[in-house]
Amino acid sequence: MNVAQTYLDCKDTVAEAGYELTHRSPDKYNLLVVKLHNGIEVQVRQVKNFGPIIIAAYRHKQLDLVKQWFTENGYDKPEKGWMPEICINTTYRSIHNFIAICKHLEDIDGIIDTIRGRTIDKENYFMNVAKLIKQTVDMKSTGFLDRGMFDKVDNLISVNKPLSENSYREHVVPCTMILDNAIKMFEDNKTEEDVAQMIEDNLKIVHITKDQAKHLDIDLGLRTSMPDGWAFGDNIFARLDVAEINY
Repeated sequence: MNVAQTYLDCKDTVAEAGYELTHRSPDKYNLLVVKLHNGIEVQVRQVKNFGPIIIAAYRHKQLDLVKQWFTENGYDKPEKGWMPEICINTTYRSIHNFIAICKHLEDIDGIIDTIRGRTIDKENYFMNVAKLIKQTVDMKSTGFLDRGMFDKVDNLISVNKPLSENSYREHVVPCTMILDNAIKMFEDNKTEEDVAQMIEDNLKIVHITKDQAKHLDIDLGLRTSMPDGWAFGDNIFARLDVAEINY
């Protein structure tokens, strides 16, 4: 496996799944790395005598908990393989297999949800996002906002689990529409409670195949829009229904 070429080929696919793929220390380690929202690091590494493998939770303080999850979900035995005392590794089959593992690892109960030491209050997530948007509206600085605030709580908003192969993470209502509507609601003097409820009602993730996503986003032209005539309060799965995607 040519790691550098794999990085160039796959970084956009990984970004569409909600992650940033980095190519770390190409001269020494030659790693592809994703840092999950709960602090777990997942790597693709070329290892002598093993070939390309997926490495998870390298020196993670909750490694035992991640090992337990791997065992319960039928992945390669975590006590075997490359350096099992400090990480978990399993066979690398495809970038979609890599993304699926990333998504599954974010759903492990008990893992501390942090991003470089910063926490996310999931219990009050929707209200806190509404408050953040309100602040930027009041400051006339909505340009600070981006869809990243909607990409950190998949375990709260996923309709189904990632597929075992060729899994693609799709927002059922495009994030840009949710964000634009939240801004408009505040400009129309709606309350934080109103906006928080709107976000909670519409912010959902569904895992579909890459071919289904292409049909939805490219063939039907619905990457950032809903079908004609749709309005907030209507069926949030209208895009999937039009595309005849079973969710």
